[in-house]
Amino acid sequence: MIIYLGNRRIKNSRLEAEFKEIDSYLTDSDESSDGERSDVQHCPPTEFDNSLLCMGRSLLEAAKANPIAGTATSEIPRITLRLTRLNPVLPREDGTPPDSRIHRTVDILREMGIDVELGERANEKFPTSPSSTLGTLHPTRNVNLDLSALIALISDITHAPLPRSVEEANRRFVPPQEYREFKQKQRVMMGKAGVTGENIDAPT
Repeated sequence: MIIYLGNRRIKNSRLEAEFKEIDSYLTDSDESSDGERSDVQHCPPTEFDNSLLCMGRSLLEAAKANPIAGTATSEIPRITLRLTRLNPVLPREDGTPPDSRIHRTVDILREMGIDVELGERANEKFPTSPSSTLGTLHPTRNVNLDLSALIALISDITHAPLPRSVEEANRRFVPPQEYREFKQKQRVMMGKAGVTGENIDAPT
């Protein structure tokens, strides 16, 4: 079993920003060691690390903690990490070479046992299953539909045209005065009876 994860947020500029922050911690630590004690005590990393390596370790821990059920040897899922926007050889905008630590990060991930793929995935790389293994497909009524998506499908706000005037918007979305008075009287009555919003529908 292969766990395939794609990530479009991680790119060269993001890792380089992390490296600059780490370098600033190291610089501040060196400067404060020769002079007076700094009021802000930084904790510089003792070894090479960044958020991408941290994510890789977390994925490996999750894979080891969840072996594939039903296998004789409790096979651990393999992880493939697709980094579509990371390019260790892509020069910066000013033409200077990229930070060498980006390439080092990819190498460490692969040494950890994670299959790292860079760039967009080509269509021919998508696995194809023989039609015989698919069997006959039948529609089902058991569909898990997100509640917010269901509301968007049936909501008048989603499909109705926009109001043409403020008056039309008020008529459509602002409750009428009679309804507001009814709700106010209802709240007063419930307050006198000691009824709260938590037990309005409670059986008697």
